[in-house]
Amino acid sequence: MKILDYLYYKLYKANLKGSLNDIAEWAAMIHLSGLLFANLFVIGGFLKKLGLLPLFFSSKNQIIIFIISLFVFDYFFFIKGKRYKQIITTYENESEKDRRKGIKNSNKRWRIKPTINPTL
Repeated sequence: MKILDYLYYKLYKANLKGSLNDIAEWAAMIHLSGLLFANLFVIGGFLKKLGLLPLFFSSKNQIIIFIISLFVFDYFFFIKGKRYKQIITTYENESEKDRRKGIKNSNKRWRIKPTINPTL
């Protein structure tokens, strides 16, 4: 879940610089929910096209329920209990060297995956 924490932090920081700085924690949660939905929707569509997923969002109501459930999940995961403050302090205290080291390590992992399976 560190990836979600880091994405939340980056979206939070972007919202602080933009026009949503008053509600940055909520806006970051909503943006992250949208990104998760788009990611899962694309993966689900791809699996449906391959015939590996027999049922995939047959109506708009199912999509709306799924999006709302993502909002609720993200609310309880980030906002409820003020967990977002813990995430922000964790990444704000990160040094430039540690941040670059993390980026370098994550880039290595992403470079290896396509060589193992080109469809990733």
